[in-house]
Amino acid sequence: MARTSLATAFGIAASFPPNPLDTDRAAALIAADIDRVRVEIRDDDIIAVRADFVSTCQGRVLQAGSPEVEASTAASTRTLVASRSFNGAPVRLTLTVNGTVEFNGGHRTSGEAVIAPVHKPHRWAADACAWLRSYFLADIGVVIFQDLPHPFRHGQRAASLASYGVVGQRIADHAAGTAALTAEDSTLAIIRAHSSRPVVSDAAAERPAESFDEVGGLAPWFRLGWVEACQSALGAHPEGLRPLSGTHHEDILAHVSRAIATVRSGPARVPGEECWRFLPMGSGARVLIEPATSAAVTDPRAALGLGALVERFNSALWVEGLGADTEVRTDGGGADVRIVVP
Repeated sequence: MARTSLATAFGIAASFPPNPLDTDRAAALIAADIDRVRVEIRDDDIIAVRADFVSTCQGRVLQAGSPEVEASTAASTRTLVASRSFNGAPVRLTLTVNGTVEFNGGHRTSGEAVIAPVHKPHRWAADACAWLRSYFLADIGVVIFQDLPHPFRHGQRAASLASYGVVGQRIADHAAGTAALTAEDSTLAIIRAHSSRPVVSDAAAERPAESFDEVGGLAPWFRLGWVEACQSALGAHPEGLRPLSGTHHEDILAHVSRAIATVRSGPARVPGEECWRFLPMGSGARVLIEPATSAAVTDPRAALGLGALVERFNSALWVEGLGADTEVRTDGGGADVRIVVP
């Protein structure tokens, strides 16, 4: 017989505090909102709290466009995963200090404000859970949940940023996903399980967040993004290239220029590559590969270098969504690459 489980979720659209609150006062505000809607808290309930609410309680709200946003993003970023530009604005997919993969170090824009990620989320969850357990006299768990339209943990849309007193990351993620389904504007959710005991009364104060898997065949695509994975395979350094536009509004010259930069990024991979130079023509619909110096053609490595450049340039153009019709001159004078737009 198949085993089934059932959970009930009570969504609460609580208001964000106008001023920063310490963890005890934030927990008291949560308790007041729960009492207001007359939900009786029981053993094994999980109280899910939206990450934006926790950040606001911590006073981590910045003015959009201020220098503090860039500084906060840098402080919240462990490594750059990938980069794009949308309508001229740079967007970076990053591994955050909280062990998650999110845009711009986990910062979220809300009107004229930018909400920074939660500071020490596991500690906040543990302290809030201790206060709420004492107030409700029940063995409960606390989950800080995310509901943002970007990668988090292997592509999950809603996931647990941190939890306390909950049995395992899987249960915490399920509680976070259930909380996100209650309502788009819900700040809190009470998750009540009916078939198991998802809460432990005495848990470790902190459990590191599960980050993305760095092993296996799909790892480079998740860690770098397919564009960055291809650029890396070509020997380029993606972090040094201009971000690829996510809106496809760039002109051909921008794509061709980035393809050339991809080929030229980093040291030469084949002897003789330095014998040649790229000459974009006009709008970039045609590129000539010609000798860098008059003596380059006589270098015995030149032919090998030209072949390598042509093949890598074709691959770099493919990354940009372009094709190429290439004619290599038989006299060894270079190549004529005509860009093909699909």
